Amino acid sequence: MGVHRDTDMRWLDETLIGILTLGARRPFVLRHRTSRDGDPVVDVSPAGGDLLVMGGRAQADWLHGVPPAPSVVSPRISAQWRWTSRTGRPQTGGGYGAPRRYGHGR
Repeated sequence: MGVHRDTDMRWLDETLIGILTLGARRPFVLRHRTSRDGDPVVDVSPAGGDLLVMGGRAQADWLHGVPPAPSVVSPRISAQWRWTSRTGRPQTGGGYGAPRRYGHGR
């Protein structure tokens, strides 16, 4: 999956997403959302049994994703858990590609 932000829950300041990886180690990259293609990325490469937790600024300021892998790769599954308090001001605006404003009234 290409790099993206999880904006579907809309309360990004208070949303947590946990990802449990099972199986083979695969790249999982983080890139600041203001960076351009070709800028450095952080690769955390979780192995089987690792738990990644993202929330708050990680959701608002960073993109994440799993880059394409060769067709001959050991199996991997990721189980995801999403939680939000549904408090605070939800993000509003246009469609997926529209600019978003994060924070509390700034």
